[in-house]
Amino acid sequence: MDLSTASGNPFWKKLLACAPDSSETITLMRSRLQQISPCALMAGFTPEEMLVLNHAIGHYMEKERILRILAVMYDALFESSPETAGGQDFEPNEDETGDSRIFLLVSLLCYAPRLRKDYEKRGWSSEMYKQALRDFKIWSDFTLENEHRIGLTFSGGYSWIHAQMLCRILRFGRLQCNIEAHFFDDLMVFRNRLNGRLQVLMNGNMEFNARGLYRVEGEEALFHSSKIQETEEGFCGTPVSPDGFASPEPVLLKKQEWRPVLLPGAPVINLHIPADGPLLPSMCADSVQRMWGFFHTKTDLKVQAVVCESWLLDPVFPELLPPSSNMLQFQMAGYLMPEKGPSDCFRRVFGVKGERDGIETVPWNTSMRRAFGKYYVSGGKFRNGRIVLMPEDFPWGSNPYRPAGKKQIV
Repeated sequence: MDLSTASGNPFWKKLLACAPDSSETITLMRSRLQQISPCALMAGFTPEEMLVLNHAIGHYMEKERILRILAVMYDALFESSPETAGGQDFEPNEDETGDSRIFLLVSLLCYAPRLRKDYEKRGWSSEMYKQALRDFKIWSDFTLENEHRIGLTFSGGYSWIHAQMLCRILRFGRLQCNIEAHFFDDLMVFRNRLNGRLQVLMNGNMEFNARGLYRVEGEEALFHSSKIQETEEGFCGTPVSPDGFASPEPVLLKKQEWRPVLLPGAPVINLHIPADGPLLPSMCADSVQRMWGFFHTKTDLKVQAVVCESWLLDPVFPELLPPSSNMLQFQMAGYLMPEKGPSDCFRRVFGVKGERDGIETVPWNTSMRRAFGKYYVSGGKFRNGRIVLMPEDFPWGSNPYRPAGKKQIV
């Protein structure tokens, strides 16, 4: 059966053009839809949102064409080609699917009942399963805020939730993490043999501005880092201070004084921060502790550190936010390091409209928007950052690398 007109994406059009035409497909898809509502309630959808969702589900169950479209998506996303399908925007034709946001939401919620069984097989708790579902509500709220409709968009959480349905992202309390991650290729971490102090060196080419921050578009490059040079005497490279600023002067870490403790590719816990309430330090500490225990008891991965990369880790934020800010407390928990790439700050702080049409088109109705907006219009630039925390320096929140809030470079 040719269903190819339902999607604008060539990948999906090809699959839809040869969709199986069987009554078993219809029956199975109806059964999956019937199991969605309890999962959506568990995710946190409100009664009003459930009415909208259930209305859409009821409509789909009456339309064999839509059921076949959903069946093709289910097979590709979760059975035959999940690696490829998850990165392909379906681009729904709303003349066939109705509201694309609800349609995309349902296409992933269909797997939620089976996800429970996947968790049970792995010996993962029902609480972990419930927390995994929570992202449906988080990203639907993001869509509601920016597009005034519940549901999902491809750029607003679709691929992320797909990865969760494949058990690749787990949540432990306030924070999430990848089931498998590795330390960054462009950094190395060393520890002083005498006093235990940590030092990060860049291990790749990155351009920096006059302040020692990663150079973003519109800024002049003052210096650049390169690969670490190892000699019999030691390791020579561009040092980074614990607050995320690089120095133009290379340093030599002598082997008799310093030892490498975290190399590129080492297994790590890679944190993610869902937009789900205050980022309290105590909650983050609890999450990290639970993750560390999970990886050392439930998996064979010998994780060596905790890392995070995020727009929240911009090294200039201490100049814009009060010291009591939870975001700054999160930064202080680890050793701050530069990261390439565009910041997600505009979308996260000013919303899709602010990112698309300019921050002056949305109200500056929070202290963060006012601080960030004033900084940006005066010529400031935003960038991402990364942190690392070694297990010897646990617990999270003890701020082992910046006790005085000052730069510390060898």
